[in-house]
Amino acid sequence: MAGCLVLLYGQSVSRITHLTTEHVHDDGRTVHLSLGARPLEVPDPLAGLVRELVRTRRGYGALGHTDDHRWLFPGVRAGRPISAQRQAARLYELGIKTRAGRSTALLELAAELPASVLSDLLGISIRTATGWSQEAGNTRPSYAAEVSRRATRAARSFGEVRKQSQDG
Repeated sequence: MAGCLVLLYGQSVSRITHLTTEHVHDDGRTVHLSLGARPLEVPDPLAGLVRELVRTRRGYGALGHTDDHRWLFPGVRAGRPISAQRQAARLYELGIKTRAGRSTALLELAAELPASVLSDLLGISIRTATGWSQEAGNTRPSYAAEVSRRATRAARSFGEVRKQSQDG
């Protein structure tokens, strides 16, 4: 699951290790994950993996072991999350290079989403999101202006059609 968060949502390993059950919102139909200011809807089959993780997460400590914790990725020490270094090592063992995977995911997302949306959904700063958008060649900063221009043209056209129908 941690690998999916790196490769799909560009999350850093240190942020992933500090995710708790409070970051997951499951209403029975949809799963939302709060990574930033706005929760994002997790699509299936990933939603099923999130549900499974919440239900089966276990601490690994031999001393002071407890499953009564809030961490999605519990660590060896009771009541503590897995360390970022250990999580990165686990992912590396699975063939996931976290830095490259995160960069690729952020570049792909930045090519598709405006920087403000990227920032809100993923919990990255607007400055960082803007940098990724520029790196991806995202032309969406002009998108809002274009939508505004289209709306203005449509309103003018509607007004002209209305005036013609009143005159005719």
